[in-house]
Amino acid sequence: GIDALRVLSLVKIGQNKELLTHDLLRTLGRSIVSNEDPIPSNRSRLWMHNQALSTLQRKEGTTKVQALGLTFDEGSHDCFTSEEFGPLSELRFLNLDRANMRGNFTGLLFKLRWLHWRGYHTSSEPLILCLENLVILDLSLSTVADDWEGWTQIMEKANKLKVLDLTGCSQLRKTPWFPADSKLERLILEGCSHLSVIDESAGNLKNLKSLNIKSTRIVLLPKEMGSLDNLKEIFVDKTSIHHLHFLRGSMQKLKTISASSCKNLAEICKDIGCLKSLSYLALDESNIKGLPRDVTSLDGLVELSLRDCRRITALPDSVGKLQSLQKMDLSNTRIKILPESIKNLDKLEVLRMNKTPIRTFPTDIANLGKLQVITFSNCRSMEGEIPRDISGLSSLRIMDLSFTLICSLPECLCHLSHLQTLNLLGCEELQTLPKLPSSLVSLRWGAKNMRVVQDFSYLRDLKDLELVDVPDEGDIPSSEMSQTESFGWISSLSNLETLKLCLPNVTSLPEVFNALTRLKTLDLSCINLLNLPQLPSSLSKLLIKNCKSQRVDFSNLETLSELELCDCNASEILGLGNLRLLQVLKISGCEVGNLDGLEQASLLRRFSMSDCQSLKRLPDLSKCTNLEIKEIDFHNSPDCIRSCRLVPRLQVRR
Repeated sequence: GIDALRVLSLVKIGQNKELLTHDLLRTLGRSIVSNEDPIPSNRSRLWMHNQALSTLQRKEGTTKVQALGLTFDEGSHDCFTSEEFGPLSELRFLNLDRANMRGNFTGLLFKLRWLHWRGYHTSSEPLILCLENLVILDLSLSTVADDWEGWTQIMEKANKLKVLDLTGCSQLRKTPWFPADSKLERLILEGCSHLSVIDESAGNLKNLKSLNIKSTRIVLLPKEMGSLDNLKEIFVDKTSIHHLHFLRGSMQKLKTISASSCKNLAEICKDIGCLKSLSYLALDESNIKGLPRDVTSLDGLVELSLRDCRRITALPDSVGKLQSLQKMDLSNTRIKILPESIKNLDKLEVLRMNKTPIRTFPTDIANLGKLQVITFSNCRSMEGEIPRDISGLSSLRIMDLSFTLICSLPECLCHLSHLQTLNLLGCEELQTLPKLPSSLVSLRWGAKNMRVVQDFSYLRDLKDLELVDVPDEGDIPSSEMSQTESFGWISSLSNLETLKLCLPNVTSLPEVFNALTRLKTLDLSCINLLNLPQLPSSLSKLLIKNCKSQRVDFSNLETLSELELCDCNASEILGLGNLRLLQVLKISGCEVGNLDGLEQASLLRRFSMSDCQSLKRLPDLSKCTNLEIKEIDFHNSPDCIRSCRLVPRLQVRR
């Protein structure tokens, strides 16, 4: 069934609970339908616009057609009548995007269950539809307004309607009236930019499971909605709502509250703890000062997000009672310390506290055995040592301590056998590292005045490595790393795919550098690099800055698609003629005299040059017909411009 197809990644459930199919499955289905009959109008599904349009216009529809799709361009005036749909008595799905209908359809389209009518422009033409069996109605991006006559038909006749999608209906200021016997389960009003009122009759939606009013002008939810006992999720993101209120004992099935980017939201109901089924609570970028104490009664809460809530300075002391909590995001709040009770969150898997004023690594999380992700990036006040014993973090996969002032890591770090990503960029006080776990896949380390880069050859699974040394201004690089041998270990990292080196003390790379046969991206920003060895032929992206080598050779880089050279001394670039897959070339501040061979890069689509005052000539670029961004700065070298056969659209900036 569907579950088996999901396991095989052939289908997935979309944001609005719709079923999305993989291209392979869709192609297979269409192939089966195409083989049903050589005549399109005798097939069960018509998805090609021209075939569907021809079938309608020629009135060739048959009882075999169950699904028909038409998608017209913006501003279309196409309109269909009952005569054209008369033969389609078995139609269950109809896509009529940006088209109109007029006339009396009574007794027609009786089996229609899904009407996909995006971009519908309301008209004065009379229209009577047969909606008795309609289950899904999509009127997204339509011009329907409060007084549209169609609301009466929909609400009175569509007794089986479960999904009403009004996304982006900008003329709607108030929701329609909802009958007492409504079967509606999903109401989507996202992006109705002028919608400011939800009709009181919304209290009649006893079967409603999902309400989406994102990006509307709603300020207040009607109190009648407190009786919607089947509601499971409510999305009020980017609205003008100023408080969330829930009656004690109501909405016992509510699982999701998403209220991100509600700038006016300053208060959360004190009785929020009565929502016993709540598993997801997102209040990002709201104006609340803190969480009510009752929030710790939410035994089933799995995810709590308070990102960018700048007025929150602390969590409730009893936060440890949230026994089901798995994910918590406190990034960019003003929380300086975590409550001691956080050590009781045994199921916590993700903790994010980026850009907070926390001063030290919280020791109370050191034994949370299910914690997989810890991020304290840009916590500029965090300093000192990481606790000596964090071996209790046995499930940790990702640890981000970038741009903090920590000065040391514990020796037990090597025992975290599941750790795959360690980000230590911008840790200026972290001069050395202990032995790291061999499970690492990504390592990023940046320190101030890094004198020696340690040997990481034992990290055989490493795919991503970034090493950055930030010397003090005016410092003269030492000679401690000037020998190639001190850096030779990097050639043993055979699984590397991305490598970035910003090391002023490195003057040369190992001769066997091309042994990195899986390397795809290489970024060299070594200001004292005197020469380049042969680079790995597997490279697709290469960035070289401040290289002092007078000559560079790219002859073997036949798969290279992006090349950037910045402030390099090279006067000669060899091998450009072999870069037939090159798409992006950026050269700035270089001593290069010519770019011979570039004319062979017929796939070139972006070419930028600036501050290359030694440039003598350019090759014939007339074959580079794919150029999109065409800015060349020759710095007053008119001879170069005249000697270059430019593509017609190439813009030359002097």
